[in-house]
Amino acid sequence: MALSSLLLLLLLSASHGDAAPPALGFTRTDFPPDFVFGAATSAYQYEGAVAEDGRSPSIWDTFTHAGKMPDKSTGDIASDGYHKYKDDVKLMADTNLEAYRFSISWSRLVPNGRGAVNPKGLEYYNNLINELVKHGIQIHVMLYHLDFPQVLDDEYGGWLSPRIVEDFTAFADVCFREFGDRVSYWTTIDEPNIGPIASYDSGIFAPGRCSDPFGITKCTTGNSTVEPYIAAHNMILAHASATRLYREQYQLNVQQTWTLGVGH
Repeated sequence: MALSSLLLLLLLSASHGDAAPPALGFTRTDFPPDFVFGAATSAYQYEGAVAEDGRSPSIWDTFTHAGKMPDKSTGDIASDGYHKYKDDVKLMADTNLEAYRFSISWSRLVPNGRGAVNPKGLEYYNNLINELVKHGIQIHVMLYHLDFPQVLDDEYGGWLSPRIVEDFTAFADVCFREFGDRVSYWTTIDEPNIGPIASYDSGIFAPGRCSDPFGITKCTTGNSTVEPYIAAHNMILAHASATRLYREQYQLNVQQTWTLGVGH
């Protein structure tokens, strides 16, 4: 699992004991009963299996395979969560983890960016969700965690085009429809304050666009004075559109109460 999740799991493991560990000085009982301990992963950093079962490349596949990471690493295997999710869910349960947030790979669930749903991708996320339900772990789903389908980035520039709003809303619709019977906590977009800067200003995140003198990396294309603001604007519009979809088509029809928000 991702390092941030591992650290949280270790903290949880220590904090659920009857006696306060000397290093921490607190236990679970020091927190309110409704306080939820959780951990999170993102699809590209966790799943691996980037070329299996119909998944198409995301912008992060392109970015890392071009050698853009300082250590030249890729997410081809990552934490191998695509194959080891049952083991990881068991670790969560054994550690008394109360909630888990994961993101859905748009490229795995809808490989062409729009249109047909990939049956194998749907099967994977259903299996993961069902495993979490079986172990009584509260499920939180992040719709988008920076891993835009490369096919749509090639077609119209991803977050730089207003066309993203319609495609993102359609993707959200698939997720709400297929998983909403078991998922009550939804986040549309992770860190819309960070993505535009890292991806379109400094260029350190995929798709690695920037321009002098703002770019930290040596970008071959981009405009740091304009593109971050366009991307952020379209992210806000996409979030608003997905929220409207939820309110108009799902809020009154689902069997349980949903919570929908945007990442910090």
